Amino acid sequence: MCLVLVYGLELNYPPGAVEEKTVDLLKGENFTPEFIKINNNATLPTLATADKTYTDTAGSVEWIVLNAPTPSTKSTHQDVIVAVHRDNIDPNFSLLSARTQEELDSKRGDVPGQFVRQRQAKLEELAPKSPEELKTWYKEKLEFNGFLSSVYAEGASSDVTSGWFDKSNQHWENVKTFVTSELPGFLPESGFIDGATPGEADFHVAAWLARTAGVSGAKIDDVSPLGEALGLSLNPKVVSYFDAWKVRDSWKKVYAEGLH
Repeated sequence: MCLVLVYGLELNYPPGAVEEKTVDLLKGENFTPEFIKINNNATLPTLATADKTYTDTAGSVEWIVLNAPTPSTKSTHQDVIVAVHRDNIDPNFSLLSARTQEELDSKRGDVPGQFVRQRQAKLEELAPKSPEELKTWYKEKLEFNGFLSSVYAEGASSDVTSGWFDKSNQHWENVKTFVTSELPGFLPESGFIDGATPGEADFHVAAWLARTAGVSGAKIDDVSPLGEALGLSLNPKVVSYFDAWKVRDSWKKVYAEGLH
C-alpha cells in the first residue's frame, strides 16, 4: 500500500515509471525461491532499482521520495518513521493477535486463519523441493509458521494459546500507549507532519494508522472504531490527521475496498 500511495498518487510518477509486480502474501507467494533470492526476508515491500534492492519499507519509500518526478526531500521527522516501525506495535502482529479464546475463534474462520493455513501449506509444498542453499531457510520458516498454525488449529490446547493471549494483550497495550501518549506528539494540529501536503514521514504514519485502525474495524472514512477497540476517545490530533488523509484522492483509491 505505502509505495503505491507514494509514487503512484502523491509524487506523480507517470504510468510505467515503476514496474509493479503483485506478490500475494495470503497465498505465500513471497516464499518462492525466486522471491527469496531477491529478498531473503520474504517481506513486502521490496524495491529493486538499478543500483540496489531495498527490502524494507523505510528504504523503499525513501528512494521513491528522493527520486520522484515531483521534487521531494528526506523528511526531517525521522523519529516518527522509526517509531511506527517498532516491532512492539507492528500491525502485522495486530492482524494475527488474539487476546481471548473468543477472538481467536473468530479470527480462525476469517482472514487471519486463512493467512496462517495457506502460508503453511505453501511452505510445506516448497520446502521438500527447495534448492540446497535454502533448506535451512525453509526449515526455520516452517518452524515459526508451524507455531502459528498450532495456535490457530481447531481445538488448540491452553498450553499453546495462553502464551499467545498474553503476548497479544501486551501488544495492544503497547499500541494503546503509542496512540495515546506518543503519536499525538508527532502530529500537527492540522494538515500533515511534513507540511501542507504529505511527505515521507506521512506515508509511513498513514500506512501504520490505516493498517492498525483497519484491524480494529475502522472504515476508510471513520477512525473511531480504533478508539473503541482501545477503550478510549482518540486524541483530536489523531482524528484530525486521519481526516486530512481520508479526503485525498490517493487515500480513496488505495483503500477503496477497505483499510488494510
